[in-house]
Amino acid sequence: MLDFLVRRYANFFHFVSHLAEIPLHPYRQAWLEETGCLTKTEEDFLFEFTQLMKRYPIDTKPPEKGYEHFLQKPFTLFDDECVWEEVQKWVDHPSDFETIKQIFAILEPRFERVWQNDQPLLESWKNELHQFIPLDVHVSIAKVLHSFHQSVSTGEKLEVYLLFSLESRLGGSGEIGVDRITLHCSRVPRNTWGYGHVLWTLYHEWTHTFQWDYLLGLILDFVREVDETDFSQSKAAQETGGLIGFFIEALARIVASYIIRQYYPQVVGNSPGSQLNKPQEVALDHLVAEYINGKKPVDMDFLREFWSISYAVNYDVL
Repeated sequence: MLDFLVRRYANFFHFVSHLAEIPLHPYRQAWLEETGCLTKTEEDFLFEFTQLMKRYPIDTKPPEKGYEHFLQKPFTLFDDECVWEEVQKWVDHPSDFETIKQIFAILEPRFERVWQNDQPLLESWKNELHQFIPLDVHVSIAKVLHSFHQSVSTGEKLEVYLLFSLESRLGGSGEIGVDRITLHCSRVPRNTWGYGHVLWTLYHEWTHTFQWDYLLGLILDFVREVDETDFSQSKAAQETGGLIGFFIEALARIVASYIIRQYYPQVVGNSPGSQLNKPQEVALDHLVAEYINGKKPVDMDFLREFWSISYAVNYDVL
């Protein structure tokens, strides 16, 4: 099953969290250009939101059952009609719930101006993605990702929550749970460039959701063998937050690129990660292809070869 969902409060949380981002996110800059400068009251409430999120951050990997705290989850996963009831149950203290309600009430008029414009665009993407991704192709990809990662999830279903984007800036997240991702796509143009970017982002984020079982344990074992001295000085270390993050992110990009080239050749030239522009990208693609075509899951030999290729080019594989 593949389901695309457009929810008001999922987008509302996305909107507030990016307005509160430090350093400033391009989304914030664009939305403020459209809706006007923040008032002192709004700035104060966004600061409150930033402080609040320190108590409800992204969950551990894999999430510990019964201890999930990430506040984006209830705003995204529940129907708009019952969001506040679920958020109230989610938070630790009644005062946190009242703070969240105040923040959203203050920013609602500003959000509505963007929502009125982008909600129809999201609905359009919802319809087009259903048509653009054949269900049999989706099922085939799910089997590949499950087998390659030896994951608990079989990928039999996927919920994709569609969120605001800019025309040339999009993104997504695999942080809201197994078999669920967010995909920023509202303003992305409906052309081959747009389809390529959106599809690559979808499969990149979906790949992440397969990584938190067997693969994460394998990576944790492997990094104990590695001397991080050179890596810690690299640009990749700064971008990914460390060696574990580097493996997780780079592997998701490589696998997503392989998926796009194999299953969506019509958009290969227009997706950001599917083109093989460097020798190390060709080498990593061949490594992934060897394992997937041979129906072999990632193992220590794979990680050692991946590391060897990355080390030789100062980790320039992202």
